[in-house]
Amino acid sequence: MRTRRHFIGTMVLLSATVTSASALKCANPARGDTHDVADNAGLELHLEALNDGLAATLINRSAVTRRILYDSDIQPSRLVLLGADSKPARSFDERTRRKIDRQVSNGMYTEIAPGQRVEIERVQFDKESDGYTASWGPFRFSELRAGLWKARVSFDSRIDWVTSGGREVPAANPVWTGKLISNEVALRLR
Repeated sequence: MRTRRHFIGTMVLLSATVTSASALKCANPARGDTHDVADNAGLELHLEALNDGLAATLINRSAVTRRILYDSDIQPSRLVLLGADSKPARSFDERTRRKIDRQVSNGMYTEIAPGQRVEIERVQFDKESDGYTASWGPFRFSELRAGLWKARVSFDSRIDWVTSGGREVPAANPVWTGKLISNEVALRLR
């Protein structure tokens, strides 16, 4: 059995001190307009290709602290690998094989200060007889063939509550919710 590597503990968490992402406005003076910032509110999901794998980092590019929950069992990011034929590699969700504690506490949330970077996942591709294997959070990839792959990560932050007395109640402080999609990188498996 292969052990998963966690780089910021079992859970990595982030945050937002705004009431709601949709309440924020973003101005683009070049176009002379303003619009609601519902998806990223200054958060960026950055993917980097490493010698033997990939690393995803959340970056707070806003002027305010963000608060968010990142948990590889409760609210993970998803890695998409596209082969040379542009077909996505299939992964298996290991959470279907085990019991998961879905309780959320205020202590599971972490704040990301302006300019701060937090690595949320890192994966190493391991060569085996039938190709390469890798685990991204709970998602296990196997039989990946050698060659060039395109990789991208998405993270959908929906949880803004805690569990109390078996019920979901609002978290102690405002939590950022929205969807982030990383840049695309090329990865060569040899």
